[in-house]
Amino acid sequence: MGVTQYKPAESLRRYIDAYYTIHRDAHYIPAVSHIFPDGCSDLFANLGNTTPYINNSIPLRPGHLYLGGTMANCMTVTTLPRSAFVGIRFKPGGLNVFYRLPILDLVDDVVDFPDPELMPLLDLDRGVMDRLNQFFVRRLSRARDDIFRLTGAVYQVKGRITVDDLAKKYFVSNRTLERLFKFNIGINPKEFIRIVRFQEVLKRLQGEPSRESLLRIAYETGYYDHAHLTNDFKRYSGLNPTDILPTGS
Repeated sequence: MGVTQYKPAESLRRYIDAYYTIHRDAHYIPAVSHIFPDGCSDLFANLGNTTPYINNSIPLRPGHLYLGGTMANCMTVTTLPRSAFVGIRFKPGGLNVFYRLPILDLVDDVVDFPDPELMPLLDLDRGVMDRLNQFFVRRLSRARDDIFRLTGAVYQVKGRITVDDLAKKYFVSNRTLERLFKFNIGINPKEFIRIVRFQEVLKRLQGEPSRESLLRIAYETGYYDHAHLTNDFKRYSGLNPTDILPTGS
């Protein structure tokens, strides 16, 4: 078994991107995986009996629930045999609907998150998704849609928008925009826009057949040139764009 994702209940989909399970059996070969910034935040529990590490320094101990804040930099995780996780991936701003937390202080961090109500619900049985839906529906508050309209506008144009244009589109000041993003996501709007554009480039690279297409991707995703794309890509992934191209390209 590997990674399996599940859609949340319809009423939660504005705030929660997916539930997921990760299961590695005894024959799994340990590997280092890259986790790229995407604007989301996660709650996840280690239900296995091994201790993987984030960035070779943050242990994910069995029986613990963790909160991963919004990422502005790439992280690595060492996955091990006999490991098992259940997680909730919140859309940008979604975590703040259910938990009032200092989001800004959690950027690029993974911390213990003891929640005595949520932790007992997490297991790898078939009923876990129903339990999670019920839990988050109960906690669903009347959320203002400001941040979701703003992030939706950025997603719609795949990150090809400036902060000034976003502010003008919704008749808010740049200062208000900054406050909304930092309060709800933890990063400023410029950073969020760059991450959305990076994710679009990542998706394009993973499906591109040849290295000659890099310059075209740069222009089509709003970069000035190949070097601009490469610098931004290294900023968020730690890799060169060509490292992502399919084997044999």
